[in-house]
Amino acid sequence: MSVKDLNLEHLENEFAPILTLSAPTHVKKPAIEYFLGLTGSEEGKLFIGKSDKFIKGILDLTEDSDDAVVKPAYETLINLATQDPICKRIINSENSSDIIVKNFAKVLDPKYKHADLVCKFLSNLTRPEEVAQKVADIIKIADKLNIVKFVTVLCTKDYNKDADLHYLAPILANLSQTRHIREEILARDQWVIQRLLPFVSYMESDIRRLGVVSCVKNCCFDDGKNSFFIQALKDIHVVHT
Repeated sequence: MSVKDLNLEHLENEFAPILTLSAPTHVKKPAIEYFLGLTGSEEGKLFIGKSDKFIKGILDLTEDSDDAVVKPAYETLINLATQDPICKRIINSENSSDIIVKNFAKVLDPKYKHADLVCKFLSNLTRPEEVAQKVADIIKIADKLNIVKFVTVLCTKDYNKDADLHYLAPILANLSQTRHIREEILARDQWVIQRLLPFVSYMESDIRRLGVVSCVKNCCFDDGKNSFFIQALKDIHVVHT
């Protein structure tokens, strides 16, 4: 059966009770794997993206206690978040703040084994400027989230033994589309940009290097920052001594 033959209302009634934490693993695991399979096509992603019930259920399963459920749930979200309308649907949902705070907390947790999957999801989610702005607004008022912490994680070798966290760099690049985040990155008393600049020549990961390059490029558009960048370049050797 092709995606165009699927009935949205029927599938919502069938799957909504299954895409929950309370459902038994032997039921929700094949269910989330079915949705992951649907995201293999543009039509499948757009079909899932029409349903708030599906999106909520998939997001809920990222909190499951079984890795065999969490991993495909995040892989499904990564694929869904390649579609701008779905990213906007997620960030405009009723519990969007909770979604953002929980997922960034997982990135900051050095023991969370799926941190790379979370980073890939957040990297895709924050690509649209409208979404990046709303995520930046959430970070601004969150007690335990800020750019300094993200950059510290990015710059700490082996921060998480189960994750390389390279995709944290494009997340920073996406968020730097917003003025508030650029101001945090360029804050003279935080030494953030000085810690990021060495990664513009980081050869171990194209993702990390290009993410930092994009972030720095976005910051360069701020008026009156040229002299600050020159000083930051001079300060790099101080940071790493």
